[in-house]
Order: sequence, then C-alpha cells, then structure tokens
Amino acid sequence: MRLGWFLLLTVVALAAILAGSGLYFSWWMNRMLYGKLRDLDEIRSAGLPPARWRQGSRRRNIRRLDGLARFVKKTNMVDDETVRAQVLSELQKVRLEWAGTRENGDLKS
Repeated sequence: MRLGWFLLLTVVALAAILAGSGLYFSWWMNRMLYGKLRDLDEIRSAGLPPARWRQGSRRRNIRRLDGLARFVKKTNMVDDETVRAQVLSELQKVRLEWAGTRENGDLKS
C-alpha cells in the first residue's frame, strides 16, 4: 500500500514539474523571442519606441535598440542577408534619429 502511494505521489510530482516547465518555457519564449519581434515591428513601422519602452530614458531606449540590432545580426529567423542588411540599416537610421543626430553625424538643431 505504501508503495502505491509513493508511486502516485511521484507521478503527480513529475506531472507538476512537467506542467511548470511548459509554462516557464512559454513565458520565456514570449519574453525573449516574440517580445523582440514585436518591438522590432513597432520600431520599423512607426519609428518610435515600443509602448512598453516609453517609460525609459532615451539612453536606455537606444541601448535596447542596440540590443535588437545585435539580435537581428545573430538570429537565423531572417530570410536572407539582404533583408538582414535592410533591417539593420533601418535600425541605424532610427538610432541616429533617437540620438539626435542626422545621418551624416551632425547634431540636429
């Protein structure tokens, strides 16, 4: 009888661990991958920081933008190298705009 309870408890514990792992993985994918893709889409379409970034300072937003550029450089989710170069170019233009400079590097008045 004790062996039966032990096995039942073990199965329940393993099921709970499996369910918890699945929830954690889902949260992680949403935060790390899908969040970056949503941010990238918002920036490319509007040229503004994503809504969830708007509380941060300009400096912090530029650091986040640099992180997105690193993500685009490393990810294998981009169709081909021409698309990757185009996205990186768009991000660089947005970065210069956010930093308060023109494309040639002169400060905006």
